[in-house]
Order: sequence, then C-alpha cells, then structure tokens
Amino acid sequence: MRREFFGAALAIGLLTGGDQAFAAGETTDLHVPPQTRTDVREWVVKNKPKAYRFTDRVVVGTTLPPDVTIGAVPEAWGPQLRSYHYVYGEDDRVFLVEPSGRRVVHIID
Repeated sequence: MRREFFGAALAIGLLTGGDQAFAAGETTDLHVPPQTRTDVREWVVKNKPKAYRFTDRVVVGTTLPPDVTIGAVPEAWGPQLRSYHYVYGEDDRVFLVEPSGRRVVHIID
C-alpha cells in the first residue's frame, strides 16, 4: 500500500509539472510570526540588499539553482530564522532558504 501511495504521489508531481516530489508529511513552508516579518521588512529597507532577478517564478518548495547567491540570515531577524539563508528578489520579496538543499521554505512579501 505504501509503495502505491509514493508511486502515485510521484506520478502526480510529474504530471503537474512539479520539479521535485516530497515525502508524505514533509513541511515546505515555515511559520514566521507577524513581528518577525515586520523586522525582516524593516531590515531590508534599512540595509538595501542587492536584489536578484529570477527568470522563473519562485514558490515555496522551489530549489534554487547554484548561480543564485544565498546569504546567512542576519542576527536582527531573530533566533527562529538563524538556521536558514535568504535571497532578496527584485520583486521586493525575501525568500527564506534551507541552505543544504537550497529549497525555499518561506516567502516574505
């Protein structure tokens, strides 16, 4: 039964154009409290990080290619986000990234 489930999940991912399949129960979005989101936005306005121009649409779960430079999350963003990296996009969004797999786990608009 489990084998059929994973086979079906993989098939659905491939048929819907997904470029990766996730194991059942894997979380792809990180909860970021409103105050932390505000702190991130204020930091971006103050520090004006260099923006990256993405050629494709980036959503939670997207794996960023190696040419996208991701940086360590600043200490000002708080301890909850310290294990992540980020990239700032030209569309004025901050993409939080799981560094080892380069997978986007949250987007701050």
